[in-house]
Amino acid sequence: MRSFEFDIWDAGRIQVNREFSEILRRNELTTFDSLMNYTGGKTAKDVLQERVTTRIDLESEDGKNRSFYIKRHTPAPVKEYLKAWSRFRKPLLSARYEWEAILNFHGVGISTMIPVAFGEQGRYSFLVTESLEECWKLSHWVKDHQEKEDLLEPVVKQVAEITRKMHEAGMHHQDYYLGHLLLAKNVAPQKIHVIDLGRVLKRPKLHSRWIVKDLAQLNYSARMLESKYQNLFLEHYFQQPKSKCDRGLLNRIERKTAQIARHSQRHAL
Repeated sequence: MRSFEFDIWDAGRIQVNREFSEILRRNELTTFDSLMNYTGGKTAKDVLQERVTTRIDLESEDGKNRSFYIKRHTPAPVKEYLKAWSRFRKPLLSARYEWEAILNFHGVGISTMIPVAFGEQGRYSFLVTESLEECWKLSHWVKDHQEKEDLLEPVVKQVAEITRKMHEAGMHHQDYYLGHLLLAKNVAPQKIHVIDLGRVLKRPKLHSRWIVKDLAQLNYSARMLESKYQNLFLEHYFQQPKSKCDRGLLNRIERKTAQIARHSQRHAL
């Protein structure tokens, strides 16, 4: 588990991790407006116009550059609110949800992005995280190592333990594919980070349908692996032999996996 100390800046509009206070001050990024309107860096992700992620390099006190990501949320179209409400869900259209998820993950000992700063004013918000350098996307790593049993087994077990811990804490990811897991390079023991937490929700009691969705997404993205690895994952996730697992739940995971496959094929994803 990891905890952080935060300071409040700009009349309460920003929370800042004290560990990064100096580098933000050095680069004159001390107000909501200075971070929300920062023009430097390189766009890393802009699938949605109202939610753009930018990679930025800031000079630290030793004169070296350190890399960060800033994800900025601007007002979403009305249809995004309607889509969520039509499914009886809360619209997750603020950086606040991912910020809180990051802190919750660290709170239960799941490695993820390091929180740097969060700001919110009305329907505008942002979060800044430190870049996770020297990592493989697990989707790429698994594809390249699918014949190497000695390397795959400990990774599969660790993913199962992370997933179980996440669900035991009442959290579900909703976008739980191997591409949102990063494997740190040259680190012993192996370390996996969970990223892209913008849709994560924490519930007092996690309904099985959310568990099924997460496990099916993971199962679909690991479809290139032999079935023995799926069995290994399930046995470590449920902490019992597959033969003793809830057959109904396993069938639901398989049906949801097939549904995801059909959707992906239909939309060429």
